[in-house]
Amino acid sequence: MLDNLKNKLKDDIYKNSIFLMMSVIVMTGFGFFFWTIAARLFSTNEIGLATTIISAFSLINSIAGFGLGTALIRFLPGSNVKNRKINSAFSASIFASILVTIIFLLGINYFSPKLLFIKENIYYSIIFIFGVIIAILFNLVDSVFIAYKSAKYVLIKDFVYSSLKLVLIFLFSSLMAFGIFVSWITAFLIAFIFGLIILITKFSYKPRFVIYDPIIKKIFSFSIGNHLANLIKTLPSSIIPLLITNILSPSNTAYYYVAFNIAGLLFMIPNTVASSLFAKVSGDEKELGKAMKKSIAFILLLLIPGILVFLFFDKYLLLLFGKEYSNNAVIVLNLLTLSSLFAAMSSLYLTYLNIKKKIKRLVFVNLVICLATILFVYLLMPYGLKGIGLGYLLGQAMILLFVWFK
Repeated sequence: MLDNLKNKLKDDIYKNSIFLMMSVIVMTGFGFFFWTIAARLFSTNEIGLATTIISAFSLINSIAGFGLGTALIRFLPGSNVKNRKINSAFSASIFASILVTIIFLLGINYFSPKLLFIKENIYYSIIFIFGVIIAILFNLVDSVFIAYKSAKYVLIKDFVYSSLKLVLIFLFSSLMAFGIFVSWITAFLIAFIFGLIILITKFSYKPRFVIYDPIIKKIFSFSIGNHLANLIKTLPSSIIPLLITNILSPSNTAYYYVAFNIAGLLFMIPNTVASSLFAKVSGDEKELGKAMKKSIAFILLLLIPGILVFLFFDKYLLLLFGKEYSNNAVIVLNLLTLSSLFAAMSSLYLTYLNIKKKIKRLVFVNLVICLATILFVYLLMPYGLKGIGLGYLLGQAMILLFVWFK
């Protein structure tokens, strides 16, 4: 039995999946501490505003990324010009992030009026733009490590980022809600530099601010479809907090955001396994069937017990953030927990489409789930947080329309 376990741990899917899961566990675990500290330093209204800023920031990050991270995972392993691909992706992302962030700030009074104070303060605007750039580069470094099948460095880098946030939130507490965001960005910056040093010393990476047209054209032709699919997939998690803040209140956003982050521990299981599956099979699609079976078994082995634990200890998990959260967010946490089953189906099915290069269908499936999720949440929002949780569950369940016949 031990020999069998050792052999499994040598497999790239299992090994990298475990490192990526450990990375998410570290980030989520430290995130618990971060938000429990924040819940005691700031009011629920300020927490709600901060999570709205972070949601807007995440949305911009998704738009400006152009799927280059996925493209690096797909093309970097078999490339003879790895540094050129990495530098082109980094440089293009910097230009895109500046452009998209400026557009958002110019129209912030339409996108999210309650965040207008960012646009009105030139220093906040500069920090916000810089933050988007750093966050995109931070995520691209993760993609490079995954492409190199060295997810252990993702874990190390994310540990640096997550632990630093706990200290920095005290340093920037005087900035109120924006101080939470600044602590995130500063931690991103330091961890990105740390990851860059690893790339330079361990993988002979030579940073250059340059874009190689042939490489970008090849990557972009693949990444644009993936980018659109991934952007659509992440829209609900970014848009729903904005809707809650503008329609209900920042306090409700705080309750929802905490519940969503707790449930994120379950969502990370299929997501990390799917990433490892994608990196493993991209070089040899003959392994797809065998690798898919391994991935399904591994996900179920971890996800089912996790769901049962979350449903049983829901109030205790929320009590870490305070009694106010435990009293208001239990139902939405339970509904988000159950939706992780449908998220698992989505992750594997969408990864299958990606490997098979069925990009149009990939975009279509994501679009249906995204629109359904946002629509159900919006229609059920008058019922409060339980309506929001139910809307999210129903939207994610739309994946059944596609995988039922598969």
